[in-house]
Amino acid sequence: MMRISVFRFRGWFSYTIQKCKFHSHNFTDNLQILSNSKLPKFKGFQAMNESDPNRPLILLYSWTQAKDKHVNKYAEFYLDRDFDVLKVSTTAMDLLRPIKGAQVTAGNVLDFIHQNPHFYPMVVHGISVGAYVKENMGIYGPVLKRFVGQIWDSPADVPQLPIGVSKAFTDNKRIQKSMQKYLVWFMNLNYKTATRYYIRAHETMKENITRTPSLFIFSKTDPVSDESVNMPFVQKFESMGLEAYAKCFEDSPHVAHYRHHKSEYEEVVTAFLEKIGVLHSQNKKAVVL
Repeated sequence: MMRISVFRFRGWFSYTIQKCKFHSHNFTDNLQILSNSKLPKFKGFQAMNESDPNRPLILLYSWTQAKDKHVNKYAEFYLDRDFDVLKVSTTAMDLLRPIKGAQVTAGNVLDFIHQNPHFYPMVVHGISVGAYVKENMGIYGPVLKRFVGQIWDSPADVPQLPIGVSKAFTDNKRIQKSMQKYLVWFMNLNYKTATRYYIRAHETMKENITRTPSLFIFSKTDPVSDESVNMPFVQKFESMGLEAYAKCFEDSPHVAHYRHHKSEYEEVVTAFLEKIGVLHSQNKKAVVL
């Protein structure tokens, strides 16, 4: 976030651009918390001497191989609205070796939110394969009651995982095709140690164990996550009596909807946050869901 200070001197205006610093703490290479407020000291994942009983938290699950400078754009959107943000990152190796990678990260996230009940309410914002890191929350029943909503940006179905992972590595079409063939082979060969975990995570997502309203963001031209992938989730949740909303952009690449449609993306997410009661309306022109 940039703050601009304006000074007047002898009829001239001087502009000083100051980079606003956020407080942060790294738990692991895959887990970092960001806040506008000074963070408490942590022992492991547990905050020590935390006095604030209610700190709204966004669980931000990024896409594979995502660069910090890109993910931080999403984090800054929430920090500007006084949310704390727990950034959860995923490497390709974490995804390909879920028992030693994605499963460990998922367990760390659960430990963090279980040991810090002062973080409430909580909202999930998952991007692409970030959806596959969020699972097993049912083992901590009371934790589920602290979730009030979930946002899924470009969630990838299991058959589309090779496409999504290859695109995260390179823009070279020929290399992408080679990687996709390898990943299909890998998933078939490693069903017990990898693929079945992707399927289980996908099924957990379909169950909506948090029983909270959902927002799905995607585009018609995304080969990884288009209407055919997202609308079944919306329809399933509605059949369960849960609120579910969809925002479909006409034309934007995978995990690039925010970059290509920044204002509209922020309007839709803001309207959703207002709808679920975690953000007070400050804009009468906000999009109505």
